[in-house]
Amino acid sequence: MNSSKNKVKFLARAYFFLLPWSRPKRLWALAALLLLIFLSFQYLISHWQAALGPLASGEEIQLLDAQFGLKSQEIIPLLAHLGPVYRQDQSYLYMSLDLIYPLAYGLFFSAWLLFLLQNSFPRYLGSLYQLCFFPFLISITDLLENISFILLLWRYPRLPAWLWSLASFFNQAKWIGVNLLLIFLLLGYIARWMNRVEVAEFKAMQKRFGSKNYNHYTKKQDQDV
Repeated sequence: MNSSKNKVKFLARAYFFLLPWSRPKRLWALAALLLLIFLSFQYLISHWQAALGPLASGEEIQLLDAQFGLKSQEIIPLLAHLGPVYRQDQSYLYMSLDLIYPLAYGLFFSAWLLFLLQNSFPRYLGSLYQLCFFPFLISITDLLENISFILLLWRYPRLPAWLWSLASFFNQAKWIGVNLLLIFLLLGYIARWMNRVEVAEFKAMQKRFGSKNYNHYTKKQDQDV
């Protein structure tokens, strides 16, 4: 019983923390931060590719987390080609920019989903708001993936099987979550377009009667029905 109450309190606090970030201006600010981190990644990757050259197979060097699933026949040649200096540099990347990035995009996409829920299903927001925390689950798997990649880079060439399995699991879970998130966003915009008249009426009634009074009125109507 106490655990369920604590869960409700935690989700409520998380919701009220996330609510200000769902405003358009703050969403744009988060988008600018993500773009800055992304461009920093691209600069480092292009610098490494130019310095190290292609793999023996002729393929360009990619970060470990750019692939879906980890296969030893593909990753071990990459780790060997990087060399000790660049393996260390890449591990520092996972501990710096790639630590900030999951937290930033988790906040951004959670706020974006909340924005869509507010503008698609405002009347049912109390039941659906937990969906907006899904991007944070992706962030958690991304952080765990980064930890497993750091261990791979540090322990090379002694790579136990359990570490391969762990890194591959978190990598695949992250990319599956990313694809589901894109579907959620697409469905959110479809719902926003389909419910635009109802949402406009709901917001007009909220503005007329006040948010608290109108929400209480609609809850009473639902109970009467």
